Amino acid sequence: MQCRQFAAIYFSLRSTERSQFHWQGKGVKADYQAIRKVMQAVKGRFAGKRIGYPKIGAGLAGGDWEIIGSIIDDELAGEDHTLVEYAP
Repeated sequence: MQCRQFAAIYFSLRSTERSQFHWQGKGVKADYQAIRKVMQAVKGRFAGKRIGYPKIGAGLAGGDWEIIGSIIDDELAGEDHTLVEYAP
């Protein structure tokens, strides 16, 4: 069940909008407006469920996590959502 839910969220992220144009080179490639649209779609589809996500757009895309985190908090307001960080 949990894998299916995470797969559905991943599908939503990949199929709704691209959160970055490409990952190569220097500079910010994260598209903050696309991240906002994706999180709106995630809320619409998964309202009332637990939502977990990585630091989307803040890795290879070079986005500012403070900005991205604020977007996610705004768009997922009222939902049970959690940042999931990898710990090696």
